[in-house]
Amino acid sequence: MTRRPSFIENVVYAPLWLALHALALLPFRLLYLISDSLWLLVYGIVRYRVKVVRQNLSESFPDKSPEELRLIERKFYHHLCDYFVETIKLLHISDEQMRRRCVMENVDEVTSTLMSGRSIAVYAAHFGNWEWLTSIVLSMPEEARRHFIGQIYQPLNNRWMDRFFLKLRGRFRTTCVAKDDTLRTVASVQRSADGRRSLIGYIADQHPRHNAGNRIVQFLNHPTAFLSGTEAIARHFDMAVFVFDMVPTGRGYYRVTLRRLSADASAEQEGAITDAFALWLERRVNRYPEQWLWTHKRWKRPVTTAPEPPASLINPISYDE
Repeated sequence: MTRRPSFIENVVYAPLWLALHALALLPFRLLYLISDSLWLLVYGIVRYRVKVVRQNLSESFPDKSPEELRLIERKFYHHLCDYFVETIKLLHISDEQMRRRCVMENVDEVTSTLMSGRSIAVYAAHFGNWEWLTSIVLSMPEEARRHFIGQIYQPLNNRWMDRFFLKLRGRFRTTCVAKDDTLRTVASVQRSADGRRSLIGYIADQHPRHNAGNRIVQFLNHPTAFLSGTEAIARHFDMAVFVFDMVPTGRGYYRVTLRRLSADASAEQEGAITDAFALWLERRVNRYPEQWLWTHKRWKRPVTTAPEPPASLINPISYDE
């Protein structure tokens, strides 16, 4: 259940609310000038989490020179500032503008899978502008939108900010599902008498709360724990599995291809889907390293367990585009 901000919180945050809405009304060319100024502040003066970023990059790319790593670092902070203004723009961006700036491909296969009566789990990562992925709804036919379309999120401790981001993430008529309510929500949709099915996006590159019970893979030069819950849910409910393959095509422009990992997760070897997602993400980060969220402490709890033998790869994806 959504936690409503108190009256005091609404009053205190009213100036921020007005400022963010005013910012969102600006055209993109002005937003990117603001982003450039933010880059000087965040990276050049405040030095926001620079130590974390620098450590993550050096450990992930040991073969790169210091000069190459610094270039990635600078580009990453430019992208981070762009991500901020692009996300705030969701408050007032038009549907037409969103379709032009975030082009969705292979939505027909996703739609036909959903309409055939099979639910879908879609993997995503903190890559590109993941907040724009909910615009997939704009590319789906109206008859497909009667199904449950949503994304899993981790509620924020600050009730006002939590409410604000829920509004952003529901901009295109998708439903936000709190992480702890995932299984209950999916099961409820599967049991619905009206034949509805679910298409739910999972940001699956967070660090698990505990390493135990998750899949350990070799990822970016680290033994890394990957969440296995998404795969477990997909297997249990015989879901199809896709990945949001988001790549930048220009400043403020992305191409998102819905790539199928499995037509039926229950038919795959255990661990194969998680391995396929980890491999996709690693290759995308190697190709566009500045697009991943290096400020999060992905390896703050080192994994001591050896990586598991890779499962048989499923439905190989072309990563060279």
